[in-house]
Amino acid sequence: MYKFFTTFLLIVVFQISAEAQIKVTSASGTFDTLKSGTPIYYQFSWDDPMDDFPEKLRLPFTLKAFNTFWDSMVISDGSVHIVSSSNPDALLLVDATGWDLMDIGNVDTINYPNLSMITVSDTGDEVEWLNFGFYNELEELDTMLSTGSVKVRVNNSNTIDFIYGDYAISRPDLCFEGFGSLRPSVTYVDSSSNFTTWYIYGDPASPAIDTLKDTAFDHLPLIGQRINLDFNKTNFIKRISKLSVKISPNPVANILNISGSKDFSGGTYQVIAMDGNIVSRGRLGANEINVEELKTGNFILKIHKDDQLYFARFMKLND
Repeated sequence: MYKFFTTFLLIVVFQISAEAQIKVTSASGTFDTLKSGTPIYYQFSWDDPMDDFPEKLRLPFTLKAFNTFWDSMVISDGSVHIVSSSNPDALLLVDATGWDLMDIGNVDTINYPNLSMITVSDTGDEVEWLNFGFYNELEELDTMLSTGSVKVRVNNSNTIDFIYGDYAISRPDLCFEGFGSLRPSVTYVDSSSNFTTWYIYGDPASPAIDTLKDTAFDHLPLIGQRINLDFNKTNFIKRISKLSVKISPNPVANILNISGSKDFSGGTYQVIAMDGNIVSRGRLGANEINVEELKTGNFILKIHKDDQLYFARFMKLND
C-alpha cells in the first residue's frame, strides 16, 4: 500500500547564493537579567516543565520571513522554534548557541533548585537561559562545570536578537562544539521539505553569515554582545545545491535507518514535531534511531556530527 514511499528521503545541506542572505550585525551592550516573567525548568532536565506553562507561545507580533508570517514559538536548547499558523508545514529554527545544553539544576534539585532557569518575559517576546550547563561536560566532569547565559528576543521589525551573558568555560575541549566557541545558526524548513541552514561566525563584534560551511565564532562574545538577525530581505532562495545522505524506510514504524557515505554514530540527534516541539533526542550509537514510541505524523530529524548539521523529514506510521 505504501510502496511508493519506500524511496529514500534525502538529508540535505543547502548552499545558496548571497541573494538570500539574512543580514547580520552586532553591537555592544549589557546583559540585563529578566526581572519578571514566567520561569520554567530547562526542557532537557531531570525535572519536568511546570504544568501550567504552554507548549507553544503566541508571539505578541508577527514575524515575516521567507514569505511566511510566523506567529508562535516553542522553546528549545538555547534556541526557539518559530511556527506559522498559516503554513504549519514550515519551521524556522533559530539557535543562539549551537551547544547541546542541560539544566544544571538536576545535579541537586533539593539544595540548588532551578539553577539554570529559563524565563519568558512578560511581553512574550524574549526568552532567557541563565547559567545553563553543557551536556558533554556534565558527562565528563564532577566539578568546575562550564556554564553560560543567553537571551533570544523576537522584535516587531522582522529581526531577532541574540544577547550573550557570562560564560565560564572550564574545559573548552569538552564543549559540544569544541574550543569554547559558539556556533549560532538559523535553519529554514519550507513546506516542501527543503532545508537551508545559515551559520553565524567569525568575530562576534563583526560577524559574518553564510551557508557555505559549518563554522563558529572564533572567540566568545563579550558580556552584553547583541547579534541582530534581519529577515526583511528573505523573500526568495536561489541556486540551491544539495549534499545528501539517505534514510529509510519512509514512512517508518519502528527503526529509521541512516545510510550514505558518512558514519553518523557518535553524533547527536533531535526529532522535532511540526509544531516545533522536540519529541525525542539522544546520541547515535549506530546509524539508526528507534521511533516506535512516536505518534503517527510528520517529523523532522536533525543530526549533528563532525561540526555539520543534517536534516530530513519523515512520516511515522503505526504497525
